[in-house]
Amino acid sequence: TALEEVSALKTVRIWFTKDDECKYISHLDLNRVVMRALHKSRLNIWHTEGFNPHPFVTFALPLSLGFKGVKENMDIRLMDDEYNKEEIITSLNSCLPQGIRVYDVTDPVMKAGKIDKALFEIVVKSDKDNVDTLYSNFNSLFDRDQILVMKKTKKKTLKEIDIKPYILKYKVAD
Repeated sequence: TALEEVSALKTVRIWFTKDDECKYISHLDLNRVVMRALHKSRLNIWHTEGFNPHPFVTFALPLSLGFKGVKENMDIRLMDDEYNKEEIITSLNSCLPQGIRVYDVTDPVMKAGKIDKALFEIVVKSDKDNVDTLYSNFNSLFDRDQILVMKKTKKKTLKEIDIKPYILKYKVAD
């Protein structure tokens, strides 16, 4: 029965990198690429029920266009409790473009929707003469009480927001 099938489902978290030319794939296109790869890999995954069944995939904190992803993840549901981690990695990598590589499969520690923080590394290149100025400017920026930026809302209006509360930790290094 359908209830028995649901109880045998196993959610796994798939860890992957998104680099090179694939960093310019939008989240919507990444979703399509992953759906095709899951279909081509023939992994025994659960599909949604309804008129147009598709693999159940959840991405936690999808990246903006142009960002390189080192520890990206997505959750899928397998049809059984037992799975071969290496088989999943090999099957998916053979169906994904070169800029997207699966490197691990784990049990999720928390639901994808509960993940609300990310680690970003920003690299700024400069000539030797400007390094001290850049270092000083970044430190003074993060020492402010507020860091105000303009954000476009869903209604396409601009709104000023303070991003300082969202920066939990930072390090400026030469």
